[in-house]
Amino acid sequence: MKDLKRISKLSGIAYLIIFITGIYANFFVLVRLVELENPTLTVINLSTEKSAFELAIFGFVIMLIFDLVLVWGLYKLFRSVSWEFTLMASTLRLINVLIFGVALYHLIAVFHIVTSIDSITVHNQFLETKVINLLNDFNNIWLIGLLFFAFHLALLAYLVWRSSAVPKWLGVLLMIAAIGYVVDSFAQLFLLNYPDYESFFALAVIVPGVIGELTLTFWLLFRSNKFAELPYLSNLNRA
Repeated sequence: MKDLKRISKLSGIAYLIIFITGIYANFFVLVRLVELENPTLTVINLSTEKSAFELAIFGFVIMLIFDLVLVWGLYKLFRSVSWEFTLMASTLRLINVLIFGVALYHLIAVFHIVTSIDSITVHNQFLETKVINLLNDFNNIWLIGLLFFAFHLALLAYLVWRSSAVPKWLGVLLMIAAIGYVVDSFAQLFLLNYPDYESFFALAVIVPGVIGELTLTFWLLFRSNKFAELPYLSNLNRA
């Protein structure tokens, strides 16, 4: 169906934008500016690079918008495989989007604080503590959302495995990525010495996540004709 081909391309574009905005906002801005163990340096960094911080928040907002597009797009593409599992997968991703929206509120609150500071050279322990607490809340709420995302990814992996439009090995990659997200999220929430193993857990998430989701992204973009060739039932097309 031509409609499914267009939806596939739109979903691929949405996924690509999510990658670009998420990676920029998190790894190119927050990771560089935020030092949770050094509140003074964190406040100074965020205050001196307000434009970059603001752009990161804007990037997260764009990411959320296109994540909603992807919730709809993936539902349309995979509902013929299993309507029930596709609905569950879409719902879990939607919950992740809503939770991240709550997390983002804390990041916006940090931005308001650092933009209201008159002098970045003045040490204000109260404001620094408040900023760090908000940043910790942002991270922890995001992690909770990632658990829902991980289970979404596991269901998506199952749908990809069952679908005749996408190769089964891509489903395997997505399942490995889902397991990585679950393990890393629980480790960050409950492992007291997580920083000692942070590099290991980061690799366990980033490598399979990027490979699996980015491969799916390009498959949606450049192999969208595979969805158009599927024998979808007429009642599914109208749903």
